[in-house]
Amino acid sequence: MSSGGGGGLPGVLGAISNAWTVQLKADPDLLSLVTQAAARGARHVELRMGSLGDAERSDPSRTLGTGYAAGDIGAPGDLDWRPVIPKLAEIADAHPQLTFNLAVSFRVYAGLVDPSVVVDPMGEQMTMAIEAAKLLGRPPTPLPADWGAVGAYCGPHLRIVDPTRFGSPGSWGSWESESDISDEVVQHVSALASRTISEEGVRLSIENSGQPFRSMGLLLSRVRRSLPPGDAAELGLCFDPTNPVMSGLEGDPLAELAELPADMLMLAHFKQCVDRTMIPTVDDGDVDFARYMSVLADAPFRGPLVFEIPPHADALENLSASFDYIHALRGTPTSTSSSGGGSGGGRDAARL
Repeated sequence: MSSGGGGGLPGVLGAISNAWTVQLKADPDLLSLVTQAAARGARHVELRMGSLGDAERSDPSRTLGTGYAAGDIGAPGDLDWRPVIPKLAEIADAHPQLTFNLAVSFRVYAGLVDPSVVVDPMGEQMTMAIEAAKLLGRPPTPLPADWGAVGAYCGPHLRIVDPTRFGSPGSWGSWESESDISDEVVQHVSALASRTISEEGVRLSIENSGQPFRSMGLLLSRVRRSLPPGDAAELGLCFDPTNPVMSGLEGDPLAELAELPADMLMLAHFKQCVDRTMIPTVDDGDVDFARYMSVLADAPFRGPLVFEIPPHADALENLSASFDYIHALRGTPTSTSSSGGGSGGGRDAARL
């Protein structure tokens, strides 16, 4: 397999709202930040639970999971979180040229986490997340010239991350065969997929957080077999090779990614770390982005490339610098309105 060179971008550039937590704490106007990301070249925006500003609400009195303070909206286990549908509709209406997806942090691995925080597939929280994904999932207008290639990755799309970790102290081991996956986990994820895909017509992707790609492939393959044949391909993976690197998991994530079925790849995350510590921009580091993009091009993958820039006062400038880096790596023209190089400094990890 090649390790770089030209050939164009294997997808469309995207941004994610959890990069903007600094800005949203100062001013909760999410629409303004989406507008600024679009001006810098983003064609897709992932709107992330916990970083939606005036487009979400919750009960600020709750005590939540490890690593999150009481009142941290949208943290794992925040069953009071709800999207504010009219605000999300306002954002979608203001940017008909963009595509969107909704991302949520729900506990879904039933039997492996506290049952009191596992999301109910039929509950109000899931119902409102699906409603939000539907309104965000309309096609862009006007349709871009490459819609024939990228359109298959668009439409109503809900992305879920469960931050339960494999292989770290106090956690559980990786799944190395389908028999390692408990029936309880499969049944719960199958119920979520059936509700989201079969009943509501919304694509569902699950992100690898602290899990290796090989384990996620086993889970998704097993759950896909529980769905009607026409629905199975609507369940897939949001893949981020930096997550297993930062978690210190064994294996080669890019080799594992290349082994997954192409129709399982739904959404790409781009972020970078050096010595397993997040850096402010996508740049040279622990993950070989030339190789990563070659894996995607070879799949082939043409969906959103979501740049998960860490929260920082200069997050938008860092987004432009990251876009420029990827364009330079692939030998494609820069289309961002970059205002100079990105900022160093902050290495706070973005929420997944």
